[in-house]
Amino acid sequence: MNTPIVPKAPYHHGDLRRALVAAALEQIESGSGPQLNLRATAERAGVSNAAPYRHFKSREALLAAALAEAFTDLTAREDAARAACADPIDALKACGMAYIDFATSRPHLYRLMYSPEIHLAAHPNLIEAGGKAMAVLYRAVADCRAQVGFDESEVGWLSRQAHSMVHGVASLYVNGFFGPKMTRDALNAHAYGFLTTLIDGTRARIEAARRAAPLDGTPAKP
Repeated sequence: MNTPIVPKAPYHHGDLRRALVAAALEQIESGSGPQLNLRATAERAGVSNAAPYRHFKSREALLAAALAEAFTDLTAREDAARAACADPIDALKACGMAYIDFATSRPHLYRLMYSPEIHLAAHPNLIEAGGKAMAVLYRAVADCRAQVGFDESEVGWLSRQAHSMVHGVASLYVNGFFGPKMTRDALNAHAYGFLTTLIDGTRARIEAARRAAPLDGTPAKP
């Protein structure tokens, strides 16, 4: 009697893709990002060397997935900080401070998130995740319109200003350009002050434009 051929059972690791991404993130956050590869990730995840290829065709694909996860975490932190504040201006500042906190608490990961190592056009999921993180700050700025008085058409460039401020402060800090004497408290004070200046400056500009409006009622552009 011929023995029936039993199909080989499919590989099972619960959620292999998530396990590999988590292992990659661990390597990055330990400072081993430059040495990240599929073999090392498989070893850390406790799977065979061939297993990662079920989900990732290259090191870059794995890295892109890990960085997308990082942006998702950043988005969640910004959202939570914003939601915890009833006042829109406080929410905007809290959102920016959450960005700073993420960068300074996970510096190795943060550097890679904005590095040119990834060819973004090849990884739409990473672009989408990064866009969602930026969108939180955009919404936070938009919520300040009524209180500060700026026009809807200004939301975009004010958001880019706010993002440039917090990103610049965070990047200078994690890359050591503020020097060893810059404490986290001092860094937070700098970032908070920059955001306050952006808001106060925008409000002052609008109020000055209103005062300068012609007496015939023609609106003046701020």
